[in-house]
Amino acid sequence: SDDRGNVAAVTVTLNGVAQQAPVTNGRFQVEVKLKPGSNTLSVVARDAAGNDGSASRSVAFLAGLTGTVTKAGDGAVPLE
Repeated sequence: SDDRGNVAAVTVTLNGVAQQAPVTNGRFQVEVKLKPGSNTLSVVARDAAGNDGSASRSVAFLAGLTGTVTKAGDGAVPLE
């Protein structure tokens, strides 16, 4: 299958609870609410040809701290 198509569907799973993320022009954005302590975040993206890509990370949330989780170069600005 073609591996150059835009993302058509995205499923985000946080601590075993899955939700569909809206996709516009091949891009998606979703907010998640982490619980204090360890969290597991997984993302599965599928293109129109049916090709899947996925990533999974464990992240720790330290209650009382503020900030933004970003990917390097994505242009997000940390909260003050």
